[in-house]
Amino acid sequence: GDIVYFHYSGHGSQVRDLNGEEDDGLDETILPRDARLPGVPDITDDELDRRFARLRNDSTLLVFDSCHSGTITRGTGNLLARFVPPDERLELYRTRGGTTRDVVTAERLPHVVMAGAPADEEALDGPVNESWYGLFTWALAQALESLPAGSPASVVHAATQRELDQLARKLYM
Repeated sequence: GDIVYFHYSGHGSQVRDLNGEEDDGLDETILPRDARLPGVPDITDDELDRRFARLRNDSTLLVFDSCHSGTITRGTGNLLARFVPPDERLELYRTRGGTTRDVVTAERLPHVVMAGAPADEEALDGPVNESWYGLFTWALAQALESLPAGSPASVVHAATQRELDQLARKLYM
């Protein structure tokens, strides 16, 4: 009966796919605080998948507001992308073990993923109320504040999209 909420708002990047599972030949990554220091690899989508696969709860919401994170929204204009170039230190990824990723239909997954950018694009930071925020994270926070507790993921997603649309109108008008 537990609900797991995981939220990452930060840098995302890519690294060459070493196990041949990615159509574009690149694994997506998120960067922990110590990423890109000597000997420290990014956290790959394969590693995240292995960790999230161990969850045994019925309800999980995974939120990624980072470059290369998924397909919830797109943006253009005078905004700052959180871009980090692909990691070329492949030896760090060769020693990290195999993958547990399986093809599973979305209906069978015990979690929902919301992401701030498609896998092949960068997430956006921008000015909101005289401060800079990850735009997806800001919109999600606004949506969650406006909704009753326990709202279904589809309702949260729709409210987040409305907030992003309103934000886009403010930024571009």
